Amino acid sequence: GKPVMVLLHRPSCPACHKLKDTFLTNNELQRLSKNFAFINCNSTEEPPGKSYAPDGDYVPRILFFGADGSPRPEIFNRLGKAAFKYYYVDAPSVVESMLEAAVMLRGEHAEL
Repeated sequence: GKPVMVLLHRPSCPACHKLKDTFLTNNELQRLSKNFAFINCNSTEEPPGKSYAPDGDYVPRILFFGADGSPRPEIFNRLGKAAFKYYYVDAPSVVESMLEAAVMLRGEHAEL
């Protein structure tokens, strides 16, 4: 019954490793993750379709989906570059999107 947060990455990508390590060490990311079903998806597991690569297949990408599985492309890295909306490399940008997604997709049930 929770919205979904998908991290798409590649094993050989240094930025992906750095972002994954951030999730292990950042308390705010860990706290906010309680709002989501989290899917860690490497390149060999990446589902096909525009929903998983709305503006390209670069990595690392983070995408949000409603609890019903509907893509929510309006939730993206507002601190990043417009050409790569779903590209994340640091905790502050991920936290901002997680907060937005939690409020938008969980409403009063969001754990902020």
